[in-house]
Parts: sequence; structure tokens; C-alpha cells
Amino acid sequence: MAVETEEEFKAWLEGQPREVCVAIAWRAAMRVLPLAVVLDAFNGAPDLALATFRCGFISGVAAVRPAPDVI
Repeated sequence: MAVETEEEFKAWLEGQPREVCVAIAWRAAMRVLPLAVVLDAFNGAPDLALATFRCGFISGVAAVRPAPDVI
């Protein structure tokens, strides 16, 4: 299946189990992390790195234990 738009991706995610969505969130955060850590010239690099770590931790917690407060 080819997903070409954001709307198609959202529709596809709605049909997937929670574990698939958590795995995609974790992988997306981890793919950005190397870039976020080495962007010295980028003014918002520390904020990007912090947000990336936060996404990784949140998706990791969500994978281990479902929590309605994890947003």
C-alpha cells in the first residue's frame, strides 16, 4: 500500500493497532535524533533535541504501559 498524503497516513493509522502507532512514533523520533544533536548552527537545535528526546521517552512509556495522561 502506498501512502502519499498526510490524510491517507492518518486514515491508515486509525486502522492499525496501538502497538503499530507507538512503534512508528518511536522510530520517527529516533530518526530525527542524530540530526537534532549535531545542528550547532541551527538556532533552535537545543529545543529540537529536547523535543526529540521527549517524543522518544513518551512513545517508550506508551509502549510499556498504556496511560491516558501520555499526550
